[in-house]
Amino acid sequence: MSETLNCDAIVDGGLIERYVAGTLSEAEVEALESHYLTCTRCQNELRLAAAIRDVLPEVQEASVAAGVSPTAVTTRWFGRRAQVAAIAAAVAAVLAGVLLVEPSRIESLRHREAVPETEAAPTVEVPVGTVRAVEEFRWAAVPAADLYRVTLYDGASDVVWQVDARDTHVALPDTVRLEPGALYLWQLEARVGWDRWVSSELVRFRISEP
Repeated sequence: MSETLNCDAIVDGGLIERYVAGTLSEAEVEALESHYLTCTRCQNELRLAAAIRDVLPEVQEASVAAGVSPTAVTTRWFGRRAQVAAIAAAVAAVLAGVLLVEPSRIESLRHREAVPETEAAPTVEVPVGTVRAVEEFRWAAVPAADLYRVTLYDGASDVVWQVDARDTHVALPDTVRLEPGALYLWQLEARVGWDRWVSSELVRFRISEP
């Protein structure tokens, strides 16, 4: 695989869905991570793919109960917003109004994808890169922000920890144990208005091994 990727190549190769499913080679993972760390579009696709993966079993189970083929639900479910929405709507219609996927979860993701042009993306400070330990997450204040949300992911894009804060830093609780040498990513979201959020880039860090 070429060391340099672009968004079109990622979509055509289905790399994001394969990344979330854990089926990429090491070279493909490295190339994709190098790209999405600086690409807001692919960061949004990755978050959406992870969210859809989390609710997919509920949709499949409900589709079976409603007599809808699970294959139709799972076909190209990653990275295809229109198709996923259409499938969810169709199954919901079959169930005569039974809610399959919480609208707030999908709608929240959609709102956060678009960063308002008048608002600058948040700037994170620590942790970044290779660090000895992680005791807190710290970032620069965002004008007009009344709430911040920190989300910590592991190398497979699974959420390890998430917390809301009013200040510009938050301590990592003792209950969250990070493994030395493992890859972690974190992202800061700032609420700057009614249901308006701006997001930082995904920031990668590792704890140095003893």
